[in-house]
Amino acid sequence: MSGAVLIDKVSNCAHHTSQLMGHQELAMDIEGINLCRTGRIALIQLCTKSGEVFLFDIAVLGQDAFDKGGLRAVLESEQICKVIFDGRADADALYHQFHVQIRHAFDLQVQHALRFSNSNDRYVKGLKKCLSDANVVPLMERECLEALKEEGLRLFAPEKGGRYEVWMERPLNQALVDYAAADVKYLLSMKAIWHASQDVLQLTRDRLQGAVQAAVPAKGQHMSVRDFSLGQHPQYLGREAVSQKRRIMGGTGPMKRSRPMGGSNRFGLDDDLDDICDPFDGFFGYGSD
Repeated sequence: MSGAVLIDKVSNCAHHTSQLMGHQELAMDIEGINLCRTGRIALIQLCTKSGEVFLFDIAVLGQDAFDKGGLRAVLESEQICKVIFDGRADADALYHQFHVQIRHAFDLQVQHALRFSNSNDRYVKGLKKCLSDANVVPLMERECLEALKEEGLRLFAPEKGGRYEVWMERPLNQALVDYAAADVKYLLSMKAIWHASQDVLQLTRDRLQGAVQAAVPAKGQHMSVRDFSLGQHPQYLGREAVSQKRRIMGGTGPMKRSRPMGGSNRFGLDDDLDDICDPFDGFFGYGSD
């Protein structure tokens, strides 16, 4: 279904990154195991406005993908906007493992919160909720999308009988290729239907920098709590402010289940705080990272 290009040779990597340098914006995501500075990166996905998806096989290419392969230039370019969905763990992993810093990024999780959340809403929302609010997945594609995501989960999610290690095994299973491609397919469409703002760019920059500079990895339940303020002049609050807020509010209701392996909660929490969410409920359930 994905039609994605899997890139596992340095020469091919250099060829495709040179072409991607001509784009103004790219959707970006990363797949891996326990994704943060202490985990492992398997793939980096990039998607163009025309829907071309490129999967850079970091498990095979390693550091060469960024240097000889030119991927560093794309990710650190100030001219290419990288459209992401909660890239804190991604930034943490890239910087501490490969000395690569994501620059000029636009976080759709932040954009959704500024548009839809209020001051009483403690949690950032997940990709499933944001896609639903944006209504960018065509009705005819939803059933197929649900099926391919479920197939991928059965391969790597222990709760489904899978193993996280399959992300590092080669050749990579086609179901995992499709799974990874699906995570970036609709991000640019979601950004396009909502008005972009400088606030999102600034908050994204501060949020990623905060993850990189923190003394501990970007993982854990605190990732589910909104770490920036709302209103006319939103500001990044940082992990310390979030931790304090969680201690104050700790007795007000049940916490949602965190993502497998304690990764960044890109898929967030559902709105109903009285419901314990199922991490594999519906399309775009929790990923491996």
